[in-house]
Amino acid sequence: MDEYLAGKTDVHPCDQEYENLSEPLELKILNEGSKIKIKKPTEFISPHWPEEGPDLYHEIRKTILDKGLRLPTGYEISLLLKEAYYSARDPKFKGIIKIVDKRRLWMFTRNLWLPVNKKSGVYVVPDSLAFAQFIITPNELEKKLDGDEIKGVRFSKDRTISFAPYETIKFEEQESYSAFANNGFVIASFGGREGAENMAEVSSYFKEKPEVYGIFGKDGKPCKGFSYLASDGMSFVIDGDSDWTEDLGCGLETKKETSR
Repeated sequence: MDEYLAGKTDVHPCDQEYENLSEPLELKILNEGSKIKIKKPTEFISPHWPEEGPDLYHEIRKTILDKGLRLPTGYEISLLLKEAYYSARDPKFKGIIKIVDKRRLWMFTRNLWLPVNKKSGVYVVPDSLAFAQFIITPNELEKKLDGDEIKGVRFSKDRTISFAPYETIKFEEQESYSAFANNGFVIASFGGREGAENMAEVSSYFKEKPEVYGIFGKDGKPCKGFSYLASDGMSFVIDGDSDWTEDLGCGLETKKETSR
């Protein structure tokens, strides 16, 4: 895979239709200073793009939290990107699209990829406090999966933690946009079916089919990874095996807690 290919959340319920959301959201592109009004279920979302350029995960995270702001959920990111690509010709969205097309967009989640066996899969855990170390064990995570199940992906009641089984995940280029929306890792990363469908719509603006990457555990041990979104210019990519100590990317920040 091209070195530039990349390509994910504190997640929460997605039971409202996108078209029916009526509460306006003020969004500010920090590096451009422009404001727009779009319809979203959250109160405030703004892209955080340091003027000095992309940075390591922990530096982006620190900047956001030091400002007293909140890390966005995968569902919120799916709503914002869907709106941005739908209105791609609007100069107000130029900065957002450039992050994905030319940089990397960090997803504030931790992924725990289990070794390939009968219980293999990936746990997607929100990085709401952006801890530097991932110390939660599979057994602890499993106890929290007491919510609903979507296309084989299990969630906690508040959808902040999810588990996508091995058989629901397909890596590399997806067969179709529908296959992308039904990919277990995509569903887990974006808080459910609606968030995954939003991202399938985003990926449809690219010439080639979307791609998904990750890495299952080896030698009987799980692998830990971070997620980010990006593009190689031809296809949209979600990569769940990023190294937070080496890869550079940009992030989004939210100013207030969600209403759901």
